[in-house]
Amino acid sequence: MAFKLIPSIINLTNYAIGATLMTIPYSFSECGIILSLFLVIFISIITIVASEFLLQAGVTQRRTTYETLCMSCFGSVGKAILELNMVGMMYGSLIAYVIILGDLGSELFHEQMGFSIDTYLRPFVLLILSMVLITPLCLKKNIENLANASALSLLFYTLLTIHLISMQSDSVPVPIVNFSKLNWWKISGLMNVIPIISLGFTIQTQIFPVFNSIPDSNIKDMKFVIRISTALVSLCYISVGIFGYWKFSQFNPKISADLLSMYPGSTTATLMKIGFLASVAISYPLTVFPVRSSLYSLFFVRGGAMPDLSVDSNVIPDKQFNRITFLVIISSFILGFIMNNIEIVLSLTGSFSGSIVLFILPALVYIKSKPISKQRWIANLLLIFGVTILGLSFLNTWSSKDFSIISNIFKRMVLIPYPTEMPQQKINITAGKSVF
Repeated sequence: MAFKLIPSIINLTNYAIGATLMTIPYSFSECGIILSLFLVIFISIITIVASEFLLQAGVTQRRTTYETLCMSCFGSVGKAILELNMVGMMYGSLIAYVIILGDLGSELFHEQMGFSIDTYLRPFVLLILSMVLITPLCLKKNIENLANASALSLLFYTLLTIHLISMQSDSVPVPIVNFSKLNWWKISGLMNVIPIISLGFTIQTQIFPVFNSIPDSNIKDMKFVIRISTALVSLCYISVGIFGYWKFSQFNPKISADLLSMYPGSTTATLMKIGFLASVAISYPLTVFPVRSSLYSLFFVRGGAMPDLSVDSNVIPDKQFNRITFLVIISSFILGFIMNNIEIVLSLTGSFSGSIVLFILPALVYIKSKPISKQRWIANLLLIFGVTILGLSFLNTWSSKDFSIISNIFKRMVLIPYPTEMPQQKINITAGKSVF
């Protein structure tokens, strides 16, 4: 039984781990190590509960997709609310991917080819990547071959985690590390971090596609897949969070939201950057696929039986397919070029769309489908949690002094490079014995 479930576990785990992985050390620095550990474990449990509620509601309603389940419970309004928020949530991930592509691509061009970091490097890199790599992949109607790359992406995430752990053996000896400078419990950063970590456990939207792909699937098998995948994601985040924060806080008390931007120059670091760049390049078209499907369903499907767009895009006419694809690519690259902070993008996306898709709607469809269930009180708690996160995190993100559209546009237009002290920090890190 376990062997046939391995592909499903890999796919679900890889779908959850994405741009959020780069922000985990930042999240640990914002909340503190102990509070962050508690938060990762708590969100993982909440994710399991929400996912199993969706699964049970789908079986009860005899629905095989999240969209049709919401339509069955709340009509076309429920389906529209889900699709709008799914587009918003995944569109935020696309913007985060573009920021990573621009940052990593520019740095690699600078380090490996000698390009100077000036006004034109970042847009040049994004233009090349979009034309040569991203657009051709996004225009493929059958993404089966790209989906098979999930194992390679997951392998890279595993290697990155192992590398961060192994770095500690060459680090400053434990007695010399000033543990008093590490944040252990910082409640003030909680509302900034909850949406980011919640977005890092985004498996709810893939519950039904994975469930439908399992041979002779049953609820017991799918629950096993959900729990193992969530445990693997938690283990990855905890390892990267603790060791990444511990490692880089020794040299810079302010942890960047982009983990790889803190890596000093070395062959291993370059390989890690190239690997993550390739992983993002694969993840981008995989994310465009459901965004495009949801947009087509929202604006072009009028009543009747909704086609299963989660499997095949051939049902979308070429004209609409191309228009939606180019619209998504161009708009996400423009916003990714403008936005300056990946943590703000993920926090804003997770606080609003993420709360609705990941917590609120799963609780509502379960309550609607199983009105006399003994677990109804748990669903009510999940609903309260989702609404609370939606309100508090959204207000906290919008009131943040870092969230200034005009400021971000100006910074991106003038293309302020990494702080001038970063190269000096990298030199200091690698002085003497190499830490990599």
